[in-house]
Amino acid sequence: MADASLAWRVGLAERPLHHQDRSLVDLKLGLFGVFDGVGEFARSGEAAQLAAEVIAEVCRAGNQPPLDAIVAGSARAETLIREQALGCTTAVVAWVLGAQLLYVSVGDSRLYHQPAGGSTLTQITVDEGEGNILFNALGEGPDRQGLSVAPQQGTLRLSSGDKLLLVTDGITGDFVPDLLTEQDLAAAIAGDDPQGAAEKLVEIARKRDDRTALVIFLD
Repeated sequence: MADASLAWRVGLAERPLHHQDRSLVDLKLGLFGVFDGVGEFARSGEAAQLAAEVIAEVCRAGNQPPLDAIVAGSARAETLIREQALGCTTAVVAWVLGAQLLYVSVGDSRLYHQPAGGSTLTQITVDEGEGNILFNALGEGPDRQGLSVAPQQGTLRLSSGDKLLLVTDGITGDFVPDLLTEQDLAAAIAGDDPQGAAEKLVEIARKRDDRTALVIFLD
């Protein structure tokens, strides 16, 4: 484990429908992510898998600052996805280092944070899209006008008892009546069982899509 100041317990639940979601769980490094291949591309599940593998590889190399490594991994994944004509994928990656969270998000998969002892769940990332239309995704291409492939990046201070939630839009939904509220999500992760919480999220989701929920409890 990267730093004993905070330990983590992790729950992961997946319900594939189109087989386009992927996840990243590196318990030794404290590196986590979910990826959702864009449905209009036949090979987007491969794009999601490649993104998870490449980002993990770059972060594990340890030759650049952690946040820079996630961004560099995202940029490298985009290049490879385009070279192999795999389509596009979202990515939301969270790296727990000591008592700090580093995160990067591309697309509309989401990262949520619930502080210790609280009942309010806060969405940390912002959807780069509207409904089921994405404005940004890994593999989208060079037309970024000089902007980073991963403009959404940041840090967050963590405490023992905090909870993190990473989900694809198969969990959260895009339109009424498929949408889950933050209150719905918070109720699902209540208690002290991250695996049970992840499974609950998959069960209550309403969107007919791949569903991936990654729940992290910090101790």
